[in-house]
Amino acid sequence: MLSLYSFVGSYDVYKSELHKVTDDHVFSVSECENISTKYLEGDKNKCMQIVQYLIYLDSYSEKYISEGCKYLDYWLYDESHQKHKHKKVTLKFYESLNDSYGDSIFRQNICDGSIIDINERIFENIEKLIELYEKFNKFKNNEAPLTGEGCINAKDCVSSYTLQAKKCRETDDNDFCTELEKFRNIYNTRMKNVTSCADLLTFLPSAKNTNLVIILIPIIVILVIPFISFILYKFTPFDQWLRTRIRREKGMLNNAYPEYLDVQYNSERTNTYAEDKMYNIEYHPSQNP
Repeated sequence: MLSLYSFVGSYDVYKSELHKVTDDHVFSVSECENISTKYLEGDKNKCMQIVQYLIYLDSYSEKYISEGCKYLDYWLYDESHQKHKHKKVTLKFYESLNDSYGDSIFRQNICDGSIIDINERIFENIEKLIELYEKFNKFKNNEAPLTGEGCINAKDCVSSYTLQAKKCRETDDNDFCTELEKFRNIYNTRMKNVTSCADLLTFLPSAKNTNLVIILIPIIVILVIPFISFILYKFTPFDQWLRTRIRREKGMLNNAYPEYLDVQYNSERTNTYAEDKMYNIEYHPSQNP
C-alpha cells in the first residue's frame, strides 16, 4: 500500500491537472450545487473542478490514480482547514461526491483508501516535502554548471533537507523518512558530478538513523574477550583455579575408568615391547656360518 506521502515527487503534475478548469461539462452540476453548499461554502466551481480531475484520473493506472487521489486529499485538507478549523470534512465531501457521480462519470470508489481525514502533523510533513521538491526543481534541469542563483537554490535545498532529516530521526513516522530517502537519492544522482558550487554538499547523508550500537557490539565482544581471558589467566587466581580444576577432572576420570586405563597402559607396554623386539630383529648383526 502506498504511503500518504507517495505523491510528493510528482505533486506538480497533479497540481497542474487539478487546476485545469474547462467549461466542457459532461455531467450534471446540480449535485455539485448541493455538495458545495454543505462542504465548500457554496463554491460550485470548486466542486466541478474536482469532478473533472477525477474524470482525468480515471483513465490512468491504479498507482497513478492512488497518488493523484492522495494529492487531492492533501489539497482538500488545505482548502477545508482554512474554512473549517478543526472540522474533518474531507472524507465526508469525497463520499458525497462518490455517491453522486461514482459509476456514472468516473469509476465507483475511485479514491477509496487514498482519501482520509489526514491530521495536521501529516499535512505539515507533506508541506515540507513539497517545499523540498519546489526548491530542487529550481535548479534540477540546469544543464550548464551550477553558478550564482543555481548554487544558492541548491544550498537552500540542502538546508531544508538537513532540517527535515533531523526531524525524521526524532520521529517514528517511517513513511515520512522513506520519502526523504527517495528525495535524497534523486538529489544525489543529480548532483554527483557538480563541482562548480563552493561549499555545496553534493551528497546528502541518510535521513534514517543507523544503529551503530548493534553493529559495534559483536566487534567489541570479539576484541575484548581474548584480552579479558589473558588478564584472568596471568594476573588472577584463575590460572591456579584452572589447573586445579583440570587435575581434579583428570583424577575423577581415572577413578571412574580404572580398568580401562589399566588395559590402555598394558596395551601401550605391549606395543612398546613389540616395537623393541622388531627393532632388535631388524638390526641384529648377521653372522657368517
